[in-house]
Amino acid sequence: LVRGWVAEKLGEHWLVPLLGVWDRAEDIPFDRLPGRFALKANHGSKCNLIIDGRTPLDRVLAVRTAREWLRYDYAFCNGFEMQYRGIRRRLIAEEYLENAGGELYDYKFWCFHGHVELISMYTGRGKTLTQMFYSRDWQPAPVRGRFPPPPVLSPRPDNLNDMIAAAETLAEGFPHVRVDLYRLDSGRPYFGEMTF
Repeated sequence: LVRGWVAEKLGEHWLVPLLGVWDRAEDIPFDRLPGRFALKANHGSKCNLIIDGRTPLDRVLAVRTAREWLRYDYAFCNGFEMQYRGIRRRLIAEEYLENAGGELYDYKFWCFHGHVELISMYTGRGKTLTQMFYSRDWQPAPVRGRFPPPPVLSPRPDNLNDMIAAAETLAEGFPHVRVDLYRLDSGRPYFGEMTF
């Protein structure tokens, strides 16, 4: 449901194209989906299957995994994350996003009272995941994350100001929220999620 809210705030062009939405894992029409897509649950964290087309899709495992996602209430899985409570549990498939070399740039904007204070960037998904923190003016920040920093700092995105403005628009009215955006090589940003 956040997709409608993001479209209203930023425009539909910020949304990753949606391929389908289902209430049951058994209803996913794998034969009608493209060879590459992202399968996700809408009500938790780490509920993603990335179908990249490089290895054959194990449909039985995909259905079993998606069925498991739908069974639990993520509000109580890792503490009390009550923003997940009461969400209608569903499965979604989105278009596969990828940059050159199989990379996908993942920017996480840490917003406090509607203002971006810190940005973390993840690279190396599917390989060796790295994480680097930057200030809003793209200077390395004295913060360490769960994952090691990359061997080389990433250049400042040419549309960083647009991404900051989008994150702050979505963060308006919240004391703290992390707004995640993906960015393709073309510079096109997409909304990922908001984490409270």
